Amino acid sequence: MKGENMPAVSHAMRQAVAIENWTDCYLSPSKKTGYVSTLQLPEKIQRSWGLNDIQKMLTYAQSHSQSNMYLSLNAFKWGSRLESDLMQIRNIGIDLDIYRVGATPREAGDELQCMILDEMLPEPNLLIHSGRGIQLIYAIEGGAAPQMSWFTRYITSQYIDKLSFLGADAQTTDPTRVLRFPGTVNQKNQVKATADIWNPEEYSLDILYGYVTPLEEIRKSRKKQKQNVVILRPPDGVVNLYSLNTKKKDDLELLVRLREGKMSDYRNTFLYTYAFTVGLILKNQKGTLTFTRQINERFTEPLLVKEVTETVKSAYEDAAAFLKAFAENEYQVRGLPSKLIKPEMSSTIIRKLDITSDEMEHFRVLIGRVIKRQRNTGYQREKRGSTTREEYVTKERQKTESKLEDLQKLLEIGNFTNKELAEKLGVTVRRVQQLKKELSDHSVSL
Repeated sequence: MKGENMPAVSHAMRQAVAIENWTDCYLSPSKKTGYVSTLQLPEKIQRSWGLNDIQKMLTYAQSHSQSNMYLSLNAFKWGSRLESDLMQIRNIGIDLDIYRVGATPREAGDELQCMILDEMLPEPNLLIHSGRGIQLIYAIEGGAAPQMSWFTRYITSQYIDKLSFLGADAQTTDPTRVLRFPGTVNQKNQVKATADIWNPEEYSLDILYGYVTPLEEIRKSRKKQKQNVVILRPPDGVVNLYSLNTKKKDDLELLVRLREGKMSDYRNTFLYTYAFTVGLILKNQKGTLTFTRQINERFTEPLLVKEVTETVKSAYEDAAAFLKAFAENEYQVRGLPSKLIKPEMSSTIIRKLDITSDEMEHFRVLIGRVIKRQRNTGYQREKRGSTTREEYVTKERQKTESKLEDLQKLLEIGNFTNKELAEKLGVTVRRVQQLKKELSDHSVSL
């Protein structure tokens, strides 16, 4: 994917960023583009917080101790947590459900220390005890551009594979996810989540990438020697392959959630497609089996382990054969043997799994031509401003309504000056005054 540059500066050449408080991983002077989000469940209340809101955010979280409180790993536009509104990638997070594998926090901590000493994993910046599990936070130095989300997905998937024996959740790689808010109470067992700083120095992406299987290679050993080198940008074909398939993996996992696990008529077809996709990302059969077994367990009627194993074996062999031929063909799909099994096109997956247009609205890559055209048309119109008068008026009114909602939320949570409100809303002070008047007029009319 052109324009998505790989990190090419060694960690040693960068200025170290010290983490003094756990919040530095989420909000700091080097991480001020966009807003992180808190999410309260089961109320589903979401709020946005900027660099100047750290103390207000902490106070707010403590005052809502009767809710399960979560915090986004990354930053978005105000009021949103959609990937299309992603502003800055700030952390890589791994969720370890250690209770599922019968491990205690002490045992899990000892295992992590061994992996760090063996240089299989970098030391996490934060270790969050979430109440029932453990969450590892790797802070990205200065944040990364949204266009690198495929790359952080790739790294996350590989780390999850290494930590699968500690209950790492395979379905948690997309950048919109939230993890437990430190200092708040887990309502399932009334245990307060705590955050320990393990490593006070943030990581550059090239260092985090140094602990995984290189994009151009197939894993040969689970143990990695220490990597402290400059990582150069791989061929465009490799970037395109992983950009597409890391998002496809997320779409497939989301499909299972949207259908609430009701996949009975499509289980074998789905699992083959999922295993093939994951096989391309992990590039080892054992990890692919772990991921696929986890998604199978989310079905209301799971397949037997033996059936899943057979499906994964077939899918992984096909994926490995594709990767080998792809590399030999200089990372180009054009010119590959016609009999070679290749990654399925979105239209093929849509047809095989009977994906509806309503479901497609939630996806990134598993979308049909009509929705793709609609999204592209909307983008092009916004880019060149070529809309009809009616469309323009409607769109502007929608923008105003959105700003009014955002302003109302801000007025509810704090006593901000017009200048502060303007900065948070991304508008002028004059515009804030206009919006306040409209809010006032609306209240009177009610």
